[in-house]
Amino acid sequence: MDFWLDPGIAAIIPPWGGELVIDLLPLIDFARLGSAEPTWLMGYSDISTLLFPLTLLADVATAHGTNLMDSIPGQSDPLSTHCLDPLCRAPGESVEQVSSHHHQDHWVDFTEDPGRGFNLTSPTRWKALGGNDDRQVAIRGRMIGGSLDTLACLVGTRFGNLPDFTRQHRRDGVILYLENAELAPPAVFRHLTQMRMAGWFEGLSGLVLGRSAAGAPDAHDDLTYREAVEQALGDLALPVILDADIGHVPPQMTILNGALAEIFAGDGRGRLIQTLAP
Repeated sequence: MDFWLDPGIAAIIPPWGGELVIDLLPLIDFARLGSAEPTWLMGYSDISTLLFPLTLLADVATAHGTNLMDSIPGQSDPLSTHCLDPLCRAPGESVEQVSSHHHQDHWVDFTEDPGRGFNLTSPTRWKALGGNDDRQVAIRGRMIGGSLDTLACLVGTRFGNLPDFTRQHRRDGVILYLENAELAPPAVFRHLTQMRMAGWFEGLSGLVLGRSAAGAPDAHDDLTYREAVEQALGDLALPVILDADIGHVPPQMTILNGALAEIFAGDGRGRLIQTLAP
């Protein structure tokens, strides 16, 4: 609260995500933050537990993107080196980001090599759920979302009333984005199904899922990540994009919660254009 209300602080960027941000939510005066001079908060993972309700309850834009520990001088990919660009736009201005060419499969130990950048060796390929993976998809609406692992815990609380946000912005449309950090496929299915039962997907313009960081399923699992998503969402009457540059499998785009956006996917590539609403 002190950082946010300090006019000399323009942005708050935590070093990494954490585990227990949900414990802070009842302590935050969202109305006071909403009436203060805007301050950027940027991060991902458990930080999205705070980003999400800040946009819903305080009506301010927040930035889902690179944590401080990922912003080392050794990074060279365009998404990482330009991660702060979307925060520098004035209301009404637009910023465009395109999908990475390669992404990282395994994290580097910062304690052993703090200056090493991402090991981007795996080809990036955005996909469309259902039918041809490479077909053209276009989605327009206001961005909102974060970590599936943690946002699922906000379902049914005042901190996670996405259906109300969607109703408020039905004219613009709403794009929900989610990314999986640690959930095994059965848990992915359960969380997506819970969100669906709670009305989180009703009225959306589209849904965008980041690459899953959970790795291969255990030997006893009957589902893959893709199968879990297909079983939970395959019959939704809205476009769903998979394996986007969001979250725990870097590099990632900087997504502005509350911004008006256009997302285009096709032939394995993706493009995100965001505009800060006046």
